[in-house]
Parts: sequence; C-alpha cells; structure tokens
Amino acid sequence: MNLDTSVREHIRGDRAAAYKTIDTNFALVRSRQSYLQIKLLMKTDEVIDPKGLCSKVTSFGTAWADDWARVMLSSPDQLEDVMALIRQAFDKYSGDGGA
Repeated sequence: MNLDTSVREHIRGDRAAAYKTIDTNFALVRSRQSYLQIKLLMKTDEVIDPKGLCSKVTSFGTAWADDWARVMLSSPDQLEDVMALIRQAFDKYSGDGGA
C-alpha cells in the first residue's frame, strides 16, 4: 500500500487480497500457514529477479493464470527483495514504465 497513493487493496475471501492501481491488478496475495504466496501480474521472463525468488505459476485455478511470476515470502529477511519485485509489477501497470 505504501508504493503509491493510487494503490488499493481488494479483499478476495478470507485469505487473499488483490492490489491494484487505478483499475488494474498488479499483484495477488494469498496467505498460507507459514508464508505469503504472491502472484505478480507479469510474465516470468519480464521480471528482473537477480536473487531468483520468482517461479512460474503453473496451475492455481482461474484467478492464477499460467505463466505469471510467483513469489513466496516466508521470512522478514526477504521483504526488501520481494517488494522490489512487487514494485516492478506496480510500475508496469501504473504507467511509470519503471521510472
């Protein structure tokens, strides 16, 4: 939510939330027992991921389409790196183009 004042959170059930800017989702978050599962609405080959945190979504049902980038946040130590990935998806859909 701190990325920009345009970011809105939309709760999707009791364990999921979508984050969007203007009218486009850029990240979906699902809580699991010991981690957060984050889908970035970017193809895995679009993400600049120097630490190799992303994997390709392969089958999560209709809300989690194939070939999108997925990140697992399981430790507070990962937060800065994961937020850098989320920022890329935000920039793509906010019109900043990464600026």
